[in-house]
Amino acid sequence: MARCAHCGSVERHRLLVHWLSEEGLPPRGSKILHFSPMARMAHKISSNHANTYVSSNLNGTCDKVHDMCDIDEPDNSFDLVIAVHVLEHIVDDAKAMAECHRILRPGGRAVFMVPIPGGNMGESEKHEWITAKIKDGTAAPELLEAHYGHPEHVVNYGYAGFVGLLATVFGKGWVEVVRPRQLLPTTYATQLGVKDEPIFIAEKR
Repeated sequence: MARCAHCGSVERHRLLVHWLSEEGLPPRGSKILHFSPMARMAHKISSNHANTYVSSNLNGTCDKVHDMCDIDEPDNSFDLVIAVHVLEHIVDDAKAMAECHRILRPGGRAVFMVPIPGGNMGESEKHEWITAKIKDGTAAPELLEAHYGHPEHVVNYGYAGFVGLLATVFGKGWVEVVRPRQLLPTTYATQLGVKDEPIFIAEKR
């Protein structure tokens, strides 16, 4: 992980900010909901005063407190939803995606980044017996770390598995995957310290 000595950002933050700056921000007058943002990243995005920016997390340090599986916002109310390395912490990730879909306006986009351990291009790994323990509160952090590589992760995503889940949840919408090499010359990617971590974009139709 290459953390910036000046702003504290890591690779995924710099890549997403670059993508948003180049082509990802919605038009003037739009509403953006950003889950669990890094402070400098939130400032970078919210500094576009043409849009209404709402940050959200569960600990009360953002604009709002939202449960991503039960977002207290009206249907069709946002133009862009952002969640970077959030879904791997949520047991019912499909419900969280469905809530993002619900609050998006038609034509709105959800932007997700998730860890793909080992660059796995196949299906995701989620053990039902571990999920049951998580739900009843008996899953020790050591168990999650042993199976998912992190004491707070509840799934190991695979590329195909995550794209498939997005396509299922967003129904008739479309899913796009953007990789760093599509956005940045190799030399600039090296300067930013960006790894080959994809950005997943799903549009509500």
